Amino acid sequence: VNAVQIRLLRGTMSRQPVHIHLFGPLRIRAGDTPVHLAGRKVQGLLVYLCCRAGSPVPRETLCGLLWGERGDDQARASLRQSLATLRKALGPF
Repeated sequence: VNAVQIRLLRGTMSRQPVHIHLFGPLRIRAGDTPVHLAGRKVQGLLVYLCCRAGSPVPRETLCGLLWGERGDDQARASLRQSLATLRKALGPF
């Protein structure tokens, strides 16, 4: 698969809905529990995917937007790491 996609309000490991507030400071809650994402690029990745919810986003697009100053291999590794961080914090998507 050559695209990354996120579906909002999918359950976390405890199967509680995930609420993401994009206006003002980024706020994420899994049920009643606040979720903190360290790193501005991880947060930016989540916000971008939320704005494109339901639409596949090519990996090359994400790499170019967030890690365009890096080489292709390093950008793809950074994307994999960021997606792993999101999966750990939010559950599978």
